[in-house]
Amino acid sequence: WMEAELARPLDPAQVAQAASSPELAAEMCLASLLVADETSFMERAYLDELARQLRLPSGLKAELEAQALVS
Repeated sequence: WMEAELARPLDPAQVAQAASSPELAAEMCLASLLVADETSFMERAYLDELARQLRLPSGLKAELEAQALVS
């Protein structure tokens, strides 16, 4: 079961449902940015959809992406 769950693609809508506050949404987005490979089309699409599902303002999304680049 665990291997199947780890191999299953993440659903950004499901992940976003766990964000109980705007602060947690920003932290979830930043954590995803830090571990994702932005050069991968699929991972970039996931990150964009996650930010949309989290309803992050575009300015905040850009700021989080800049923070991830520095880290």
